[in-house]
Amino acid sequence: MENQYSTPEPENVNPKTKGSAFPFNKTIDKLLSKIDNGIFFKTLIVLMFRLLAFVFLLGGLFFSVYSIFGQSGYFCGPFCGLDGLILKITAVLGFIIGLFVSIGAIYFIFMVIMKRAKQLKDKEYNGLLEYLYKHTIPTCIIISGEVVSSILFTIGILGLFAALLGSLVYFPLGGVLSPFLNDIGVAYSGGYITLEGDWDYIGIFSGIYLSLIMMSLYYLIAAYVAKEVYQYACKLVIIFINFLPKLAIPLAIRKRNE
Repeated sequence: MENQYSTPEPENVNPKTKGSAFPFNKTIDKLLSKIDNGIFFKTLIVLMFRLLAFVFLLGGLFFSVYSIFGQSGYFCGPFCGLDGLILKITAVLGFIIGLFVSIGAIYFIFMVIMKRAKQLKDKEYNGLLEYLYKHTIPTCIIISGEVVSSILFTIGILGLFAALLGSLVYFPLGGVLSPFLNDIGVAYSGGYITLEGDWDYIGIFSGIYLSLIMMSLYYLIAAYVAKEVYQYACKLVIIFINFLPKLAIPLAIRKRNE
């Protein structure tokens, strides 16, 4: 006969069968696992490069449209200051050329940054420090060189059109890049959204803009040289760090003998 007063067995309340003991436990576990294996940091770094690419794309397109209108825009600003029908006709042609070339350059730089971000994503992750110094910083060096080189090449090409037209060529990124352009001595006018040319000084203007095209190649080469120098310096630092234990042993023996 069964004991009617026997104590019933406790109900199994194992979290594995009854669900998580705390809210968002699985979400936190997944997040911590991604942080531990480095997926979180790798994704975050790649995302920053992709955001940079989209900021440049959307910002460039915005300024390409914004710089057309308003009192300081192309047609209400520098275009109105031109004297003569021929100069205004060539300035309209310069606007069309400048707009399409600038948009093409903006998209090209966007694709360059996105391509480098994809290459960085494909790199092997063996720790945050190694991923930063071995992959991320060299990528930053290359992107900087390629972006600066592309901008200078675009300015040089548009400047040659301005010199040939003897008038103005639209360059919508001039306002944003004005501090950088002032440092390299680019000749432009009209609130920094145009590149200028003059048939009377076509030789001088052509020489300036050709030098910018050559300078773009210099910056591209300099970026790759800087990358190799950086990587060589990192190797020297690693060799020195690996040599420290070997140096510490003789020093310890010498102190013991003393």
